[in-house]
Amino acid sequence: AVTAGIATLNTLKENSPYEALEKKTRALCEKIKIKAEIYKIKLKINYIGSMFSVFFAAKNVTDYSVSRKQDINLFKRFFHGLLKKGIYFSPSGFEANFLSVAHAASDIEKTLKVIDKVFKDIRR
Repeated sequence: AVTAGIATLNTLKENSPYEALEKKTRALCEKIKIKAEIYKIKLKINYIGSMFSVFFAAKNVTDYSVSRKQDINLFKRFFHGLLKKGIYFSPSGFEANFLSVAHAASDIEKTLKVIDKVFKDIRR
C-alpha cells in the first residue's frame, strides 16, 4: 500500500493535473451560473480547485448560517431532476461536488445540457 501511495504521489508530481482540474471546475461552475441566470434562478456556486457546491440562494454563501437560508426544496428538485437524467451531484445542499481527471469535456457538456433541461423544468 505504501509503495502504491508513493508511486501515485510521484505520478501526480510529474503530471500535475491540478491546474487543468481547476480550469475545468471554473468553466463548469461559470456555465451553470449563466444557465441559472437565463432561467432567473437564484443560485450561488462556491468553488476551489476541483471542488464546488451549489446553493439556491440570492446571497453569497460564506458560512453555515447563510447556507441554511438557501431554498432546500429547490435544491431537492434540482438534485432529483439531475439524477433522473443520469447525472449524480451530492444529495445535500450542504455538501460538495468534485470533478476528477476522469471527467472528459463530453461529460461536462452532457452535464450542462441536463442542467439546462432541469432548470427549465424547475421554472415551469
